[in-house]
Amino acid sequence: MKIVLHSALIAGDRVYVFGGVTENNYAQDAVYSAEIIMDADAGASTNHTLGAWRVEAWLPAPLFRTAVSQYIVGTTTYIYVIGGFDGKKARKEIYRGKLENGHIKKWETIRPLRRPLYYHAVLIMKNEEGKSRLVIFGGKDGKKSYRAVYSAKIDKDGDLGDWKDERGLPLSLSRHTMVEHDGRVYLIGGDHEGIPQSQVYISTKGQYPKAKGAQAPPEDPPEAQPTEEAIGLSSVRLENEHIKSVTANQVITYHIYYKNGQFPLNNVKFTSIIPAGFEYVAESTQIQPATVADSRTTDPELSISWTLPDPLLANISGEISYRLRRVAESDAPYTHAGVDVTWSYQGQSFTTQSNPTFNPSEQTYLPAIRRN
Repeated sequence: MKIVLHSALIAGDRVYVFGGVTENNYAQDAVYSAEIIMDADAGASTNHTLGAWRVEAWLPAPLFRTAVSQYIVGTTTYIYVIGGFDGKKARKEIYRGKLENGHIKKWETIRPLRRPLYYHAVLIMKNEEGKSRLVIFGGKDGKKSYRAVYSAKIDKDGDLGDWKDERGLPLSLSRHTMVEHDGRVYLIGGDHEGIPQSQVYISTKGQYPKAKGAQAPPEDPPEAQPTEEAIGLSSVRLENEHIKSVTANQVITYHIYYKNGQFPLNNVKFTSIIPAGFEYVAESTQIQPATVADSRTTDPELSISWTLPDPLLANISGEISYRLRRVAESDAPYTHAGVDVTWSYQGQSFTTQSNPTFNPSEQTYLPAIRRN
C-alpha cells in the first residue's frame, strides 16, 4: 500500500505506522507494525531490516496529519494518537493503546484536546517535580493556526489530567517539529500563515521554547519590522508533477511557486539545472526563458533561466512551470537539487534556493491488506 501523511514511531523492537492517505486519496484507519531485525553477525556495521508487516488494532476513525507519542511507565508502554484530520475535518480525540507483547489490541478514547487540531507537534516531558506531562504545541484547525501551548499530567495508568496553559510559541505555527535534549526544547521551522519558516528557537532548561532572552510573546505576534533579512522572496517552492520513476521519453513537469515579501525587487532571476540525460521541452513554459545554455565548462549539464519584469511588487505571488524529457535509456533515480533565485534591492544583491525534489528508481510498499 502506498501512503502519505501518515505517522510512525518505534517502540521496543518494532516500528509502528498509523493512518495516512492512499494514492487514491482515501484516509486510512489502519495501523501496521514490523519487527526491526538486527544481523548480529555483521559486526560493528550491524545490518537492520524489517520483518513482515502485521496488522494492529484499527484506529477508531480514519486519520492523517496526526501526532503520535509513547509513554513508558515501569514495564508498560502506552501509545497516543493525538488529533489529526479525517479527510473532512480536524479532530480533537486522543486515542490510547497499550502494548501487550508488542501488540496493540484495542484503542481507548481519553481526554480530548481543547480544540480540533492537525499539523501540530507533541512531546512528553517531565516538569520540575519529575512528573510526566503530554505537551501540545501549535497546530491548525482548518481555519487558522495557533501559537498556544498546553499540557496535561500523565498518571501511572496513562490517563490525562486537566489541561494547563504553558508559554505560547513565538508565532502561530503548523507543520513544525519539536525535539527535546537535556531538558531543552528545540522548535524547528514550520508554516506561519502559508509562509515556510527557517527559525530555530531553543528553550531555557526546563522551560518551553522562546527565543533566547525574549519576553513571553503577546497572544497575537506584532507586525514584522523591516530588517535586512526580510528583504526578498518570502517563499520559493519546487514541485514535480510526475513523482514516480522516469524512463526514456517520459516527461516531468516542474512548478516553481514563489511569493515576494514586503519590498519591491528588481532583477529577479530563476535558474534551474537541466541534468545530463534530460532535455528541455521547447515552449513548455508560460514565461519565455531568458536562456537555455551551457551552465558550466566542466560539466555536461545545461541550465534554464527566467528573468521577471522589473519591479516584482511587494506581496506578489506567482508560478513558473516547465517540462523536462528524459532522453537517456535509464530509470536511475533523479534528484532535482533545487532552483536558484537571485534579485537586487537598492543596489544590493541577494540569493536563495528552493527545496529539492526526487524521482525514485523503485517503490517500497506497505502490505495491501483487505479488512474483513
